[in-house]
Amino acid sequence: MIRLNKIYITIIFIFSLIPLIFWTVPAHAEFWSTDYFLKQTKLNQASYITGLIDMYEYTRDEIAPDPDDWVKPCLLNFSSEELRQEFVNWLFEDPASWRLSPATLLLEALEDFCNN
Repeated sequence: MIRLNKIYITIIFIFSLIPLIFWTVPAHAEFWSTDYFLKQTKLNQASYITGLIDMYEYTRDEIAPDPDDWVKPCLLNFSSEELRQEFVNWLFEDPASWRLSPATLLLEALEDFCNN
């Protein structure tokens, strides 16, 4: 009886390890937190913002076109480094907003940049 219990325990242990062995990265994307974004190098920050802009532009071009889109004309005034610097400065002016992700805050920041 003790030997049979050891076999059952061994089988249960092995089956409990299978999910850990075959664990994969979740199949969904996650945006960086603002704190994580600010800890990145300037190059990584600029690349991340460029990716957000690319997603926005693809959505506007392919999924939800808007003839009155104000973002594209605004972006013509900035290089990727200028946009990164403006966005970082904008974030430091309002640390309370850091609870939101840069993906959420970027359009709000662009609206401030373009209206000034």
